[in-house]
Amino acid sequence: MAIPDPGSTLQMLLCEKIEVLPTAVATMEKVGKCRCHWYFGPGGEAAHDSSRKFVLGTSSRAVQLGFFTFLVTDTDSNIELKLSAATTHGEHLAVHFGHTDDLGTSADLKKHKLMLRNNQDILAVVAVQSASQPRWTAQKIPPSMARKKGEIIVVGPDDAQASYILQHAFPKYAAALKEQAEESEDEELEEEGEEEEAEEEEEEEEEEE
Repeated sequence: MAIPDPGSTLQMLLCEKIEVLPTAVATMEKVGKCRCHWYFGPGGEAAHDSSRKFVLGTSSRAVQLGFFTFLVTDTDSNIELKLSAATTHGEHLAVHFGHTDDLGTSADLKKHKLMLRNNQDILAVVAVQSASQPRWTAQKIPPSMARKKGEIIVVGPDDAQASYILQHAFPKYAAALKEQAEESEDEELEEEGEEEEAEEEEEEEEEEE
């Protein structure tokens, strides 16, 4: 049973593919593994979502991402957004600035090509699909846990409405997303371990000095 969440909208953003321009291939080959990141709200600080890791270069100028983001906001709000390509170490390589209204406000799927720029140069192009619909939940949310007016949140593919959209509009992605979520958890643990090892090595070097 779908329970309406008055005053709220869910916007789906699907980054299908990222393609690096020929003039930027040499640059991308040097940076190694990357992720795409969405940042929402003033300064990009209200909400964030990131893709799986990928590598771009001569042999892989274009990479299929299948990167879904489900954003819940106030109805009729026009939220600032940034789409960034960054290394897994946090170095931002190129970015697109815009607003949620730029990507459409209807339930009909819209296709876009977003240019990721480094200063004035276009580094890569991301193919994006987007759509919006009134927010609903599978059960009534207690007031203490409900989204507050003005709050911007990202929900995962296990959210009832997000899962419904995936199963009915993008069935080929549904199973893959579950696997990616499990891989992301493993990668995060691995990255945390690498960071701890690096810190320990730095401390040992300082003690030796």
